[in-house]
Amino acid sequence: MREKLLITSGCRPVLLLLVVVVAGLSGCGYHFPGDRPVLLQIDATKPAVALHRAVVEVHGDGAEDRPLLARMLRERLTYRLAASSDNQSGSSHDSGASVTIRLAMRRVERTLQVEEKKRSTNQYRVVMRAVPTLLIDGKPTSSKPLPEVRGWATYYAMPAATSNQANQQQAEIEAMNQLVDSLVAWLLAPRS
Repeated sequence: MREKLLITSGCRPVLLLLVVVVAGLSGCGYHFPGDRPVLLQIDATKPAVALHRAVVEVHGDGAEDRPLLARMLRERLTYRLAASSDNQSGSSHDSGASVTIRLAMRRVERTLQVEEKKRSTNQYRVVMRAVPTLLIDGKPTSSKPLPEVRGWATYYAMPAATSNQANQQQAEIEAMNQLVDSLVAWLLAPRS
């Protein structure tokens, strides 16, 4: 007996939904992972290098004080650049150049912004700072220091509340996300 693959009437709506979702994602500009590498152009005289295999290293006082936040920063930046998370230095471009992004993470700063007179809630600001260093084949790409990148977030804390630590941690994560967004924007900015 010859069996035929038939699309039953129960599968048609699912298949139609799948086609609509895939077409919608591709039409809105979504790119599936691995579509094309993110390129970094240092200057016009050197070829662009791909950042999809960049090794991200985080060190400094902030990384020692908050190792979990430093690991999250490394993983988030690695993910945003579609880099390999196993930190194996490999070919980043056909030329064989390996790219390392080294971040000197500063201590997380927490400052009181607004103190309520009734002491009902206080507003704090959390600031994360990092200084990036780009290395291609183990050599710095610039002799002058690169700009400091920062992210910040505000949160409210009540004098005697149990949720204050959770609010502060959430603000630190938001500041770290802003730091990653700023760093990716700086890396992808056109250079003259």
